Amino acid sequence: MKVHAELFMPFINPTRSESVKAKYADNPALSSALSRYRSIQGFTAYGDCGFVFFHTGICGVYDLAARNPEPTGVFLLGSYNEGDPDSRYTNHANQAMFPDVTLLECSRAFYPGNSDFPLLRVTTGNSGEADDTGYIARCAVENVTLDRETGVFTSETVQTIAYCNSGIENTSYETPCWGWPAWVADVEKGRCYIFSARYRTKKEFLDKYDINAYIVTEFALPEMGEKGGTVILRPGDILDQFTLPFNVLFTQGGMLREGRIYHTFGAGTETYPNALRVIDLAGRRFEVEADLSQTCFADEEIECCAFFRGRMLVNTQGGKLYTLDFQ
Repeated sequence: MKVHAELFMPFINPTRSESVKAKYADNPALSSALSRYRSIQGFTAYGDCGFVFFHTGICGVYDLAARNPEPTGVFLLGSYNEGDPDSRYTNHANQAMFPDVTLLECSRAFYPGNSDFPLLRVTTGNSGEADDTGYIARCAVENVTLDRETGVFTSETVQTIAYCNSGIENTSYETPCWGWPAWVADVEKGRCYIFSARYRTKKEFLDKYDINAYIVTEFALPEMGEKGGTVILRPGDILDQFTLPFNVLFTQGGMLREGRIYHTFGAGTETYPNALRVIDLAGRRFEVEADLSQTCFADEEIECCAFFRGRMLVNTQGGKLYTLDFQ
Protein backbone atom coordinates (compact mmCIF):
# COMPACT_ATOMS: atom_id res chain seq x y z
CA MET A 1 0.00 0.00 0.00
CA LYS A 2 1.55 3.29 -1.18
CA VAL A 3 0.48 6.33 0.83
CA HIS A 4 1.25 9.95 0.03
CA ALA A 5 0.27 12.95 2.13
CA GLU A 6 0.82 16.67 1.63
CA LEU A 7 -0.10 19.72 3.67
CA PHE A 8 -3.27 21.20 2.21
CA MET A 9 -3.72 24.13 4.59
CA PRO A 10 -3.47 25.15 8.23
CA PHE A 11 -6.58 26.39 9.98
CA ILE A 12 -7.11 28.60 13.00
CA ASN A 13 -8.79 27.25 16.10
CA PRO A 14 -11.33 29.99 16.88
CA THR A 15 -11.01 29.36 20.62
CA ARG A 16 -7.35 30.36 20.36
CA SER A 17 -7.74 33.46 18.19
CA GLU A 18 -8.45 36.84 19.74
CA SER A 19 -9.30 38.32 16.34
CA VAL A 20 -11.91 35.62 15.70
CA LYS A 21 -13.35 36.02 19.18
CA ALA A 22 -13.69 39.75 18.61
CA LYS A 23 -15.88 39.17 15.55
CA TYR A 24 -18.46 37.40 17.68
CA ALA A 25 -18.33 39.63 20.76
CA ASP A 26 -21.96 40.70 20.17
CA ASN A 27 -23.19 37.09 20.25
CA PRO A 28 -23.30 36.23 23.97
CA ALA A 29 -23.70 32.46 23.62
CA LEU A 30 -20.99 32.09 21.00
CA SER A 31 -18.67 34.57 22.70
CA SER A 32 -18.96 32.60 25.94
CA ALA A 33 -18.27 29.32 24.14
CA LEU A 34 -15.17 30.74 22.46
CA SER A 35 -13.76 32.09 25.72
CA ARG A 36 -12.37 28.67 26.68
CA TYR A 37 -9.92 26.56 24.71
CA ARG A 38 -11.56 23.62 22.95
CA SER A 39 -9.74 20.79 21.22
CA ILE A 40 -10.07 19.98 17.52
CA GLN A 41 -12.27 16.98 16.77
CA GLY A 42 -14.47 16.06 13.77
CA PHE A 43 -14.26 17.33 10.21
CA THR A 44 -16.46 17.22 7.12
CA ALA A 45 -16.84 19.13 3.86
CA TYR A 46 -19.57 20.25 1.50
CA GLY A 47 -18.97 22.21 -1.67
CA ASP A 48 -16.02 24.53 -1.02
CA CYS A 49 -16.71 24.66 2.71
CA GLY A 50 -14.74 22.70 5.28
CA PHE A 51 -16.40 22.27 8.66
CA VAL A 52 -14.09 21.65 11.62
CA PHE A 53 -15.67 20.75 14.95
CA PHE A 54 -14.35 21.51 18.40
CA HIS A 55 -15.05 19.86 21.73
CA THR A 56 -18.48 20.91 23.10
CA GLY A 57 -19.94 21.45 19.60
CA ILE A 58 -18.36 24.62 18.22
CA CYS A 59 -17.93 24.61 14.44
CA GLY A 60 -15.56 26.65 12.30
CA VAL A 61 -16.25 26.97 8.56
CA TYR A 62 -13.27 27.35 6.23
CA ASP A 63 -12.96 28.20 2.53
CA LEU A 64 -11.20 25.15 1.12
CA ALA A 65 -10.98 26.60 -2.38
CA ALA A 66 -9.12 29.67 -1.15
CA ARG A 67 -7.23 27.68 1.50
CA ASN A 68 -7.85 30.50 3.94
CA PRO A 69 -6.85 29.55 7.50
CA GLU A 70 -9.26 32.13 8.96
CA PRO A 71 -12.78 30.78 9.49
CA THR A 72 -15.39 32.41 7.29
CA GLY A 73 -17.96 31.56 9.94
CA VAL A 74 -18.22 30.14 13.43
CA PHE A 75 -21.39 28.75 14.98
CA LEU A 76 -22.70 26.47 17.70
CA LEU A 77 -24.35 23.19 16.86
CA GLY A 78 -27.89 22.73 18.09
CA SER A 79 -26.39 19.85 20.08
CA TYR A 80 -23.77 22.11 21.68
CA ASN A 81 -23.27 20.88 25.23
CA GLU A 82 -20.68 21.87 27.84
CA GLY A 83 -21.76 19.13 30.27
CA ASP A 84 -25.50 19.18 30.93
CA PRO A 85 -26.67 17.33 33.01
CA ASP A 86 -23.09 16.14 33.63
CA SER A 87 -19.75 15.81 31.84
CA ARG A 88 -20.74 12.53 30.15
CA TYR A 89 -23.13 14.48 27.93
CA THR A 90 -20.57 17.04 26.75
CA ASN A 91 -20.64 17.12 22.96
CA HIS A 92 -17.19 15.83 22.03
CA ALA A 93 -18.16 16.15 18.33
CA ASN A 94 -15.84 13.25 17.65
CA GLN A 95 -16.97 12.83 14.07
CA ALA A 96 -19.35 14.47 11.63
CA MET A 97 -20.44 13.93 8.05
CA PHE A 98 -22.56 15.41 5.32
CA PRO A 99 -23.95 12.93 2.79
CA ASP A 100 -22.20 12.56 -0.52
CA VAL A 101 -22.49 15.66 -2.72
CA THR A 102 -23.83 13.49 -5.54
CA LEU A 103 -27.09 13.16 -3.60
CA LEU A 104 -28.48 16.56 -4.53
CA GLU A 105 -31.59 14.90 -5.95
CA CYS A 106 -32.17 12.74 -2.87
CA SER A 107 -34.96 14.32 -0.83
CA ARG A 108 -33.76 12.61 2.35
CA ALA A 109 -30.48 14.49 2.14
CA PHE A 110 -31.97 17.90 2.93
CA TYR A 111 -34.22 19.32 5.58
CA PRO A 112 -37.42 20.82 4.11
CA GLY A 113 -36.87 24.43 3.10
CA ASN A 114 -33.07 24.28 3.24
CA SER A 115 -31.15 23.92 -0.02
CA ASP A 116 -27.86 25.35 1.27
CA PHE A 117 -26.54 22.28 3.08
CA PRO A 118 -27.72 18.72 3.47
CA LEU A 119 -28.43 17.34 6.91
CA LEU A 120 -25.31 17.01 9.04
CA ARG A 121 -24.84 14.03 11.36
CA VAL A 122 -22.61 14.44 14.39
CA THR A 123 -21.59 11.80 16.94
CA THR A 124 -22.16 13.47 20.29
CA GLY A 125 -21.49 12.61 23.93
CA ASN A 126 -18.31 12.15 25.90
CA SER A 127 -18.73 8.78 27.60
CA GLY A 128 -18.93 5.05 26.96
CA GLU A 129 -21.78 4.78 29.43
CA ALA A 130 -25.53 4.48 28.87
CA ASP A 131 -28.65 5.93 30.47
CA ASP A 132 -32.32 4.95 30.25
CA THR A 133 -32.46 6.12 26.63
CA GLY A 134 -29.39 4.21 25.48
CA TYR A 135 -25.73 4.89 24.85
CA ILE A 136 -24.85 8.48 25.67
CA ALA A 137 -22.93 8.79 22.39
CA ARG A 138 -25.75 9.61 19.96
CA CYS A 139 -26.27 10.87 16.46
CA ALA A 140 -27.38 14.49 16.35
CA VAL A 141 -28.97 15.35 13.01
CA GLU A 142 -28.30 19.03 12.40
CA ASN A 143 -29.92 21.45 9.97
CA VAL A 144 -27.17 23.96 9.08
CA THR A 145 -28.28 27.17 7.41
CA LEU A 146 -26.51 30.23 6.01
CA ASP A 147 -27.93 33.74 5.87
CA ARG A 148 -26.60 34.89 2.50
CA GLU A 149 -26.97 38.58 3.39
CA THR A 150 -25.10 38.50 6.71
CA GLY A 151 -22.91 35.43 6.13
CA VAL A 152 -24.04 34.02 9.47
CA PHE A 153 -24.24 30.24 9.93
CA THR A 154 -26.70 28.68 12.35
CA SER A 155 -27.67 25.12 13.21
CA GLU A 156 -30.50 23.35 14.99
CA THR A 157 -30.82 19.73 16.02
CA VAL A 158 -33.83 18.37 14.14
CA GLN A 159 -33.46 14.75 15.28
CA THR A 160 -31.43 12.67 17.73
CA ILE A 161 -30.78 8.97 17.13
CA ALA A 162 -29.89 6.76 20.09
CA TYR A 163 -29.26 3.05 20.47
CA CYS A 164 -30.50 1.05 23.48
CA ASN A 165 -28.93 -2.40 23.78
CA SER A 166 -31.60 -3.90 26.07
CA GLY A 167 -32.74 -7.25 24.69
CA ILE A 168 -29.68 -8.01 22.56
CA GLU A 169 -29.50 -11.45 24.19
CA ASN A 170 -32.77 -12.33 22.45
CA THR A 171 -31.28 -11.83 18.98
CA SER A 172 -28.61 -13.53 16.91
CA TYR A 173 -26.47 -10.38 17.02
CA GLU A 174 -23.82 -9.26 19.46
CA THR A 175 -23.66 -5.98 21.34
CA PRO A 176 -22.72 -3.45 18.62
CA CYS A 177 -20.07 -1.63 20.63
CA TRP A 178 -18.20 -1.42 23.90
CA GLY A 179 -20.10 1.72 24.78
CA TRP A 180 -19.24 4.59 22.41
CA PRO A 181 -20.78 4.08 18.97
CA ALA A 182 -19.63 6.09 15.93
CA TRP A 183 -22.57 6.94 13.66
CA VAL A 184 -22.50 7.21 9.87
CA ALA A 185 -25.33 7.23 7.32
CA ASP A 186 -25.96 6.18 3.73
CA VAL A 187 -28.77 8.59 2.91
CA GLU A 188 -29.26 7.35 -0.65
CA LYS A 189 -29.88 3.77 0.50
CA GLY A 190 -31.75 4.80 3.63
CA ARG A 191 -29.34 3.14 6.04
CA CYS A 192 -27.38 4.16 9.11
CA TYR A 193 -24.53 2.31 10.76
CA ILE A 194 -22.79 2.03 14.11
CA PHE A 195 -19.06 1.41 13.84
CA SER A 196 -17.27 0.39 17.00
CA ALA A 197 -15.43 -2.46 18.72
CA ARG A 198 -16.14 -5.13 21.34
CA TYR A 199 -13.67 -3.58 23.77
CA ARG A 200 -11.95 -0.22 24.04
CA THR A 201 -9.18 0.28 21.53
CA LYS A 202 -6.54 1.65 23.92
CA LYS A 203 -3.44 -0.01 25.31
CA GLU A 204 -5.12 -0.61 28.68
CA PHE A 205 -7.21 -3.28 26.96
CA LEU A 206 -4.44 -5.09 25.11
CA ASP A 207 -5.24 -8.22 27.13
CA LYS A 208 -8.43 -8.35 25.02
CA TYR A 209 -6.56 -7.94 21.73
CA ASP A 210 -7.05 -11.49 20.48
CA ILE A 211 -10.78 -11.52 21.19
CA ASN A 212 -11.50 -7.92 20.22
CA ALA A 213 -13.04 -7.11 16.85
CA TYR A 214 -14.39 -4.14 14.98
CA ILE A 215 -18.14 -4.32 14.47
CA VAL A 216 -20.37 -2.76 11.81
CA THR A 217 -24.10 -2.79 12.62
CA GLU A 218 -26.73 -1.72 10.09
CA PHE A 219 -30.13 -0.12 10.68
CA ALA A 220 -32.77 1.54 8.56
CA LEU A 221 -32.22 5.30 8.55
CA PRO A 222 -35.02 6.75 10.70
CA GLU A 223 -37.54 8.94 8.95
CA MET A 224 -37.60 12.56 9.97
CA GLY A 225 -40.42 12.97 12.48
CA GLU A 226 -41.29 15.79 14.83
CA LYS A 227 -38.55 18.40 14.89
CA GLY A 228 -36.19 17.83 17.78
CA GLY A 229 -37.50 14.36 18.52
CA THR A 230 -35.43 11.37 19.62
CA VAL A 231 -35.54 8.03 17.81
CA ILE A 232 -34.38 5.06 19.88
CA LEU A 233 -33.02 2.13 17.88
CA ARG A 234 -33.07 -1.27 19.56
CA PRO A 235 -31.69 -4.77 18.90
CA GLY A 236 -34.87 -5.67 17.05
CA ASP A 237 -34.11 -2.90 14.55
CA ILE A 238 -30.76 -4.40 13.51
CA LEU A 239 -30.82 -5.36 9.82
CA ASP A 240 -27.31 -6.75 9.51
CA GLN A 241 -24.03 -6.98 11.37
CA PHE A 242 -20.50 -8.18 10.66
CA THR A 243 -17.12 -8.11 12.35
CA LEU A 244 -13.67 -7.18 11.11
CA PRO A 245 -10.21 -8.12 12.40
CA PHE A 246 -8.95 -6.02 15.25
CA ASN A 247 -5.54 -4.83 14.06
CA VAL A 248 -5.30 -1.12 14.84
CA LEU A 249 -5.62 0.94 18.03
CA PHE A 250 -7.17 4.25 19.08
CA THR A 251 -10.36 4.85 17.12
CA GLN A 252 -10.87 8.40 15.88
CA GLY A 253 -13.48 9.79 13.44
CA GLY A 254 -14.79 8.71 10.07
CA MET A 255 -17.42 9.04 7.38
CA LEU A 256 -19.28 7.07 4.70
CA ARG A 257 -18.99 7.51 0.96
CA GLU A 258 -20.10 5.33 -1.96
CA GLY A 259 -20.74 2.24 0.14
CA ARG A 260 -17.54 2.52 2.15
CA ILE A 261 -16.77 3.64 5.67
CA TYR A 262 -13.53 5.62 5.90
CA HIS A 263 -12.21 5.68 9.46
CA THR A 264 -9.12 7.16 11.08
CA PHE A 265 -7.09 5.78 13.97
CA GLY A 266 -4.14 6.83 16.10
CA ALA A 267 -2.73 9.72 18.11
CA GLY A 268 0.51 10.42 16.26
CA THR A 269 2.61 8.54 18.80
CA GLU A 270 4.71 5.39 18.89
CA THR A 271 2.03 3.70 20.98
CA TYR A 272 -0.81 4.89 18.76
CA PRO A 273 0.52 5.45 15.22
CA ASN A 274 -1.86 7.07 12.76
CA ALA A 275 -3.73 4.78 10.40
CA LEU A 276 -6.70 4.59 8.05
CA ARG A 277 -9.13 1.78 7.30
CA VAL A 278 -11.63 1.67 4.46
CA ILE A 279 -14.50 -0.76 4.97
CA ASP A 280 -16.29 -2.15 1.93
CA LEU A 281 -19.82 -2.61 3.28
CA ALA A 282 -20.99 -4.87 0.46
CA GLY A 283 -17.88 -7.03 0.69
CA ARG A 284 -17.90 -6.95 4.52
CA ARG A 285 -14.13 -6.47 4.57
CA PHE A 286 -11.30 -4.01 4.96
CA GLU A 287 -10.65 -2.75 1.45
CA VAL A 288 -7.75 -0.52 2.52
CA GLU A 289 -5.46 -0.86 5.54
CA ALA A 290 -3.12 2.12 5.42
CA ASP A 291 -0.25 2.79 7.81
CA LEU A 292 0.17 6.56 8.16
CA SER A 293 3.09 6.47 10.59
CA GLN A 294 5.59 7.55 7.92
CA THR A 295 3.59 10.46 6.49
CA CYS A 296 4.37 14.15 6.94
CA PHE A 297 1.81 14.32 9.77
CA ALA A 298 3.07 11.20 11.56
CA ASP A 299 3.64 13.11 14.80
CA GLU A 300 0.24 14.85 14.81
CA GLU A 301 -2.93 13.28 16.16
CA ILE A 302 -5.26 12.48 13.28
CA GLU A 303 -8.91 13.28 13.98
CA CYS A 304 -11.29 12.73 11.08
CA CYS A 305 -11.60 12.71 7.27
CA ALA A 306 -13.71 13.98 4.38
CA PHE A 307 -13.54 14.41 0.62
CA PHE A 308 -13.02 17.69 -1.23
CA ARG A 309 -13.17 17.69 -5.03
CA GLY A 310 -12.61 13.95 -5.08
CA ARG A 311 -9.55 13.93 -2.79
CA MET A 312 -9.41 12.84 0.79
CA LEU A 313 -8.58 15.41 3.43
CA VAL A 314 -7.74 14.56 7.03
CA ASN A 315 -7.56 17.01 9.91
CA THR A 316 -5.19 16.87 12.85
CA GLN A 317 -5.08 18.13 16.40
CA GLY A 318 -2.24 20.37 15.22
CA GLY A 319 -4.67 22.56 13.29
CA LYS A 320 -3.84 21.35 9.78
CA LEU A 321 -5.57 19.68 6.85
CA TYR A 322 -3.63 17.19 4.72
CA THR A 323 -4.40 15.52 1.43
CA LEU A 324 -4.13 11.76 1.59
CA ASP A 325 -3.70 9.56 -1.47
CA PHE A 326 -3.27 5.80 -1.35
CA GLN A 327 -3.17 3.00 -3.87
